[in-house]
Amino acid sequence: MPDVLPFGWSEPVDPDVYGAVTHEVDRLCSVRSLNEALDLIESTWPGRPTTALHPSRIDPLIVRAVLEVRLDRPSEAFGILDAMARCGASVPLDAAVFDSLKALPGYADLRQRNGALLARERAGAAVEIDVLSPIALEPEAPAPLMLVLHGDPGNLGRSRAMWPAGPIVERDVFVAFVQSSQLQSTGRYVWSPDPALARSDVRKAYRDLCRRHPVDKDRVILAGFSAGATVALDLVIGCGFPAVGFVCLSPGGRPQSFAPATVADAKARGVRGVFLEGSDEWPDEETAEMVDAMEDGGLPVELMLHEGPGHVAPPDFAERLARAVGFILAPPQG
Repeated sequence: MPDVLPFGWSEPVDPDVYGAVTHEVDRLCSVRSLNEALDLIESTWPGRPTTALHPSRIDPLIVRAVLEVRLDRPSEAFGILDAMARCGASVPLDAAVFDSLKALPGYADLRQRNGALLARERAGAAVEIDVLSPIALEPEAPAPLMLVLHGDPGNLGRSRAMWPAGPIVERDVFVAFVQSSQLQSTGRYVWSPDPALARSDVRKAYRDLCRRHPVDKDRVILAGFSAGATVALDLVIGCGFPAVGFVCLSPGGRPQSFAPATVADAKARGVRGVFLEGSDEWPDEETAEMVDAMEDGGLPVELMLHEGPGHVAPPDFAERLARAVGFILAPPQG
């Protein structure tokens, strides 16, 4: 993990530090080492913001607050959230994990201030895209596109920290990270509350990318993590999204649109898919059922299990992702 440098809460976070710490915190939480996870966050980003807070520093603070609640220290969690709101950042007070804060002094005041912040931010929320373009690509030469959808909650920064896009871009593939327009709180976005809006956001992002970049529309991949993986499956399998395949890291569930008929339609369109899961939580019942349905329907699908906990990126994610993209974009046999 990179050395931690001095910082100010109003300054952007170092991407390498953010990625390394986030991955390790996710791993520690997945094995329920909550005190270790909290210690890592506090040693990397000590103290609390007092006057200003850069958006890239919000996630570690929210995770700290969640860990404080799970370690039965609701007053500490409240102090973190209140400090964030006083710096002008809305917080996810409605999340069930923060229900224990409702009885604390000052909660009603925080909720009122937070509601005003949320109303203002949600009024201006819109889908956002961060694109990585192949460096060696000839001007106007069409290239494949992989769209990446974050989990719930997530954002562009967290997606870029999780997904090792470099090797994919080096294969002359556009990689576009897509951020939902459904704002949960400052810097944190979700897909699940409104599936129809989630589909609309992804389609809008795809149209915008095709207008701005020379996308090979016959070689488009939809990828996602957790709730983002569920949206990817919903679109590619259930809704006829024009993708040749999907890459799903620990889907958050089976979309309602998933059925034998939609699997058959996807197979007819030449769709291929890859699931990545941790062996500690395998088999996940819903994912296993989807894999079986695709295999029974003749849709080419691969299940890549990695040792360790689920719902986190595997340690060799770059290699596995490159294999997944290669499998999907391989020329048809025969």
